[in-house]
Amino acid sequence: MMDNFNHSNGSKKIKIFISYVSEDFNIAQMIYQKLKENYFDPWIDKKGLLGGESWNEKIEKILRESDVVIICLSNNSIQKEGVFQKEIKLALELEKEKLENRVYIIPLRLDECDVPTKLTTIQWIDYFEEDGFDKLLKSLNNLLP
Repeated sequence: MMDNFNHSNGSKKIKIFISYVSEDFNIAQMIYQKLKENYFDPWIDKKGLLGGESWNEKIEKILRESDVVIICLSNNSIQKEGVFQKEIKLALELEKEKLENRVYIIPLRLDECDVPTKLTTIQWIDYFEEDGFDKLLKSLNNLLP
């Protein structure tokens, strides 16, 4: 059984929900793997959902338990209706319950796409830039106690 403890520095691991569309699964999976290698506790549906589970209930539960939500934005995702849009709306609602000035949502542009209006007040990271992952790590490490 995997614990939620960061053995590299003795602190609690940051739980990260990764929201993406199926067309971006390969890059979302790479992000998931890199975050695990950097001692975070990422969650992605393809690895976290078990057969027979209600994905709707599980996703809502994990979103509520997560310390931060990474919303993977791309030309694939910004025009797509469905679960991805629902995850964004739920994350924005849950953000209202967090402490003021507490980072809960990190928009992560996978390519040069428009950022949806509902996310334009939150600073995004351009993952496609050379230092994109480093910027993401810096934001996440800033959440550590």
